[in-house]
Amino acid sequence: MVIPGEATSNRYVANSEGAPPVPPPGGYRGAQRSRAPQLPPGAPQPPTRSASDGKPKRAWMGPVALAVAGAFVVVLLIVWNVGGSHTLYGFNMLAIQLAVLAVVLVALFTPGARRWGSLALAVCLVANVATIGAAGALTSAYTGNYENLKTDEQKFWEKYPGIKDEEPIYLIGAPSYEEYKADADEILLKVRERLTADFGFTWTEPADEMKRPIRNGYGGESWFFTYTSQKWMTNEAVHGVSDKTAVVNSVNSVAADFGYDELYSLTQPGYRDDKVLEQLYGSAEPTEQAIWEFYTGDYDADFTLYVQMVDLSMDNADGKFRKDREDWNARTGEPLEGVIVYVVTGPTISEDDEAAFDELLSDYE
Repeated sequence: MVIPGEATSNRYVANSEGAPPVPPPGGYRGAQRSRAPQLPPGAPQPPTRSASDGKPKRAWMGPVALAVAGAFVVVLLIVWNVGGSHTLYGFNMLAIQLAVLAVVLVALFTPGARRWGSLALAVCLVANVATIGAAGALTSAYTGNYENLKTDEQKFWEKYPGIKDEEPIYLIGAPSYEEYKADADEILLKVRERLTADFGFTWTEPADEMKRPIRNGYGGESWFFTYTSQKWMTNEAVHGVSDKTAVVNSVNSVAADFGYDELYSLTQPGYRDDKVLEQLYGSAEPTEQAIWEFYTGDYDADFTLYVQMVDLSMDNADGKFRKDREDWNARTGEPLEGVIVYVVTGPTISEDDEAAFDELLSDYE
């Protein structure tokens, strides 16, 4: 008997009266479709299919991508090592790098090959055209060797024997080294003889001549050089404006014999800024300078005679010039003060090299 207002769910708590009937033997007919077929005992079980059945496996793409990336890195290193940096940044190398990247990306998105593809991608990120090129640039900057960064054309012009923007015919037509040396030896001998006769100077052992190579304007050195003759210096000092002026006058007499102008002062106010004069010579006022410097010569032939006089009695209060001269004396043995004479020339070449120069120059015409 059902009591009005009683909860319906309480009907089946105590017993099964009123419960739905149990399913028939073997279950409902519609439920049979989802049940696996029952096989007799001992019968072989049918094979099961995985979720990936029907999809082709391409796990081999991973090792292939890694091998391709590794081979590309080896090629980059070889090209860099043999000096083909211009090849590194060429179109062909860029196209190859894009092709390698495509292979790596295919492996990265292929099931079963992703682990290998990730390794290949890491290799490409570490070693590629940009990183290898940057490493080469840093190495060149550290060592000063830029051979690997030059094209074949740059290397060709680097060996140009002349000087950029200078006509070779004028360079080779200038006095040779041997001619410059003979002229320098002659005028320096005459200057020494005159100063010895006028002031009784003796001369110390001269400093060696120098040949300073001239750059060719294409990253290399030309066959030409500037010639600095032997530097002669007196063992005796010259102090005072009057004595130093007398030395200048004696040298002017020799210069006149060679047809040169009188000595021109590099230490006079107006030639350079006063601060520069103070730094180089001790003062902007000639009467207070520790160093006097003059020049004259044959300007058409680019042949210049220099005369210097070091007077440490006019040194600054801090003793700058004396200290500099003491350091120089310790290195060269040159006296601390006195008169110095030498010659500097323009671009020149040895007579022995002229024929070889002409032959090599023909490759650049």
